[in-house]
Amino acid sequence: MAIREITPELDRYYKNLGVWGDDTLYQLFEASATRYPNKMATSDARYSRTYEEYLEDVQRCAWFLHKNRVVTGDIVAIQVPNWNELAMVHLACNLLGAVCLPIHSDWREKEVGHLLGMTKARVVFVPRVFRDFTYPEMIKALKPSLPDLEEVVMIDLAGQYTQPIDDQAAFDLVYQECQSRSPNEPTNIMVSSGTTSLPKPSLWSDNNLIALLINQYLPRMKITPKDRAVTLAPASTGATGYVFPILLPLLIGASCSMLERWGGADDALELIEESKATYAVAVPAQMTMLVASEKVQTTNFEHLTRFGNAGAPLPTETAIQIEKLMNCKIHTIYGATDGGVPVATLLDDPDEKRLGTAGVLMQGEEIRLVDEYYEDVPAGGRGEVLIRGANKSFGYLNSPDDNAAVWIGDGWYATGDLGEIDLGNYLRIVGRKKDMIIRGGQNISPREVEEMLIEHAAIADVAIAAMPDKILGERACAFVVLKEGQRFTFDEMIQFLSAQKIAKYKLPERLEIRDTFPTSAGGKTQKGVLTEEITEQLKQEGVV
Repeated sequence: MAIREITPELDRYYKNLGVWGDDTLYQLFEASATRYPNKMATSDARYSRTYEEYLEDVQRCAWFLHKNRVVTGDIVAIQVPNWNELAMVHLACNLLGAVCLPIHSDWREKEVGHLLGMTKARVVFVPRVFRDFTYPEMIKALKPSLPDLEEVVMIDLAGQYTQPIDDQAAFDLVYQECQSRSPNEPTNIMVSSGTTSLPKPSLWSDNNLIALLINQYLPRMKITPKDRAVTLAPASTGATGYVFPILLPLLIGASCSMLERWGGADDALELIEESKATYAVAVPAQMTMLVASEKVQTTNFEHLTRFGNAGAPLPTETAIQIEKLMNCKIHTIYGATDGGVPVATLLDDPDEKRLGTAGVLMQGEEIRLVDEYYEDVPAGGRGEVLIRGANKSFGYLNSPDDNAAVWIGDGWYATGDLGEIDLGNYLRIVGRKKDMIIRGGQNISPREVEEMLIEHAAIADVAIAAMPDKILGERACAFVVLKEGQRFTFDEMIQFLSAQKIAKYKLPERLEIRDTFPTSAGGKTQKGVLTEEITEQLKQEGVV
């Protein structure tokens, strides 16, 4: 494993840069609650909490965990949709120095059992019932294979879970003991959503998250305590839909409203309007659906000034439409749940940079483009993106083999993305190393073709995936979701792409119309599943 040790020298280096400090996440949240006690902190589909109420919730939850013998370094899991309890449990764990493991609400026995088992979680919070699924029954069935799991906490749909503090003096003692812990300890988890394998828990320190949220993301998005955030993306993997629109507001005294679960564009648009959101965060697939909705034409966006996205490449045409229809500015960050976030755009960037690139380096971050031998490519060349920096110091929890596979050299994370850096030092992602379709020895970048097809007036979403071929090895298949009431044929596709002077070998050789795409918990299109589907279809047709 080639992950850099946090030495005193490295700690001083990042502190001198102004991206690390001495505070924990809980301490920043408590300061916000003290400063803005009567202000709304969070609001989900069930209830809202002021900062004063939410601080009490967090402290009561911490007391409950302490009484259940949870100590520094213990794993506490929570599996909920976009609910207030997610940050409550996270901050309670942070107060104690325990580690919060967020689990996506759609995951079931396979993923949940895997995560609870490999992390040796001691406590798990779950809804009593959500969308007709009884989570405690699932945990009960898994329990015989989870010897470390001691407590299952059931959350009712009707309200919050809290535990009254019945010994204030004892709580104060625990509180004081926990105030001196280092913000460089790995006490936070984001879960890799697992597009090709089981999800992996990726460790982050408080200083990693403070660097990313307070000292890098906040100034680029120009976020202040006056902001009202709305999260549309799934929050329960602890990544895009959580840290930027939920955790960050709580650390600075802003407010956040949560879309409980993505059920389509109309509900999301309604929440943006009703919450008077000043900034929203979503994954690109959701944003593509928003601009395709008829409701976008009648939604009031008068308060919305910024729309942030991460998790997958945002098609340029979708970005243009978001800015046009919502009268706001697109903000993009690029990185990985597993390896950190090196670059982001600036709101004042020229349109071609803000809408067409992943951004420029943030303070404390480093980036390299390398060839297949991990040698740096020449300036202007295309290569795999390697990253390291202040906002990521640890690898996966209890997964040395997975760490060894992606962390190389002196602490560099190999993203698997292919990128180019222009003369202005802006990074452009041009494809995935593993996503590349190799047709008879010629490389086809799906991203390149997707960016062209998404501009067609009939198309709401597109994915280019590999399909097997006996002679050439692979060919490209275009999977398309159409806008309501639209039609689209294979011949129209070829004509449209050919008009853009694309090389003939890059043209998709089959068109599949879908109502939706299979997605990971993080909202990324699962191209591997699409390839499996078309492979099975070709077998039935006798082609392969």
